[in-house]
Amino acid sequence: MDKDLRLQFTSSPMLYVVWLCLCLMTVRAQDGKVTCSVPPVEEFHDTVLTCHFPEDLSVSNKDFTVYHYRSNDNPEAVLDCCWIRGVRKCSTHPDFVYNNIVSRTLSITVRHVTTNHTGRYACQIANYEPRFLESCELRLKPGIENTCSINKEESQSSATLTCYFSEDIGKTQRNFTVVKYNGQDMTEVTKCWWVDGHNHCKFADGYINISSVSSYYTVLISEVKIEKEGNYSCWYSGSDTNQETCLLHLSDEEADEEQSGTILVTVLIPTLVGVAGVVAAAVVLFLTYRR
Repeated sequence: MDKDLRLQFTSSPMLYVVWLCLCLMTVRAQDGKVTCSVPPVEEFHDTVLTCHFPEDLSVSNKDFTVYHYRSNDNPEAVLDCCWIRGVRKCSTHPDFVYNNIVSRTLSITVRHVTTNHTGRYACQIANYEPRFLESCELRLKPGIENTCSINKEESQSSATLTCYFSEDIGKTQRNFTVVKYNGQDMTEVTKCWWVDGHNHCKFADGYINISSVSSYYTVLISEVKIEKEGNYSCWYSGSDTNQETCLLHLSDEEADEEQSGTILVTVLIPTLVGVAGVVAAAVVLFLTYRR
């Protein structure tokens, strides 16, 4: 520090305090990070994601965005806000609720959380370098009972069945099954067990593993047909016998289409075989007659 400046600080303590505050503010602005936090939540419940900023955005009027990262896909902006002539304008994803309040923090509610909402989130301020940004992760919290859900788009022939276990069986290494109900009977469409810390599974036709094992587990139903329609449940060794079920249901159009295809095959093949037989017999008679 310059000698004359030290003398000024010595003679004026107030000037030294102001200089120290300015230095601390500069360090804080340089070292401050943009972070976020979000507690785990049971499926179909709400949770709140909170962004933490190193400055008051209601004063600095800087644009800000909250991004959702799913696996390695491009991030999706679930909240995007900018300032136009001192007025904040925001666009929000339909599954998120923003109370339009921002300062050094902001909070957005994630409504009816499912696996589509899980993954990494990051809050971003315009012109901040990536090294100042830290992400947080939204996870599903195991419920008291085992549950499941089935997701099928009408335009697709496949569906996904996701089990939600009341504990992380990837750590406890309990054997587990996915069961389909046929009236009073039960059929194991997925059966998994552990050998020397490694998971092994056996699948019925048309059921494919597409995830690792933790507090949830997902199976692909590759081709949804009438025989796969019905109630399913997920079990693990030692769990309660009273488990919640999930329903795979075909729409009336899909069921009619499959039945039409079955009828077409059932009727058409015998008809073609009969016609072929008649033609063959006619050819034989014709050749016999010519001889």
